[in-house]
Amino acid sequence: MGIIDELLKDIESEKVDHQVKELCDKIFDEEKGKIKHLDMLPKGPNIFLALEVPGRLKQEISFLCLEREAQATYIVTVWSHSQSSKPLLRTKVWEIREYNKPDKILIEYAKKIKLMRGE
Repeated sequence: MGIIDELLKDIESEKVDHQVKELCDKIFDEEKGKIKHLDMLPKGPNIFLALEVPGRLKQEISFLCLEREAQATYIVTVWSHSQSSKPLLRTKVWEIREYNKPDKILIEYAKKIKLMRGE
């Protein structure tokens, strides 16, 4: 993926967690205009990236998140909100096994985004 490689060139840190966080911040800056429910975005110190995706039902609001579970250990999660449940709930979790390279971590996240958006 050429775009991720280009973004990585601008990052000075050698630590994987710092590189992933900086890449996620850049991606979020590019994508935040597409998020309709910015006020409901999942937040937290270990949620590195959250982007809105279509829900399973029409009235459902969902976000696909890249989360850090431990140092250099990541998961991709789906957080959803429907009329029947007031708070956002984590509804799906995928483990990322490519933990030592930021580009591989983000490629796994990109695959899930494409899956969730039906691309």
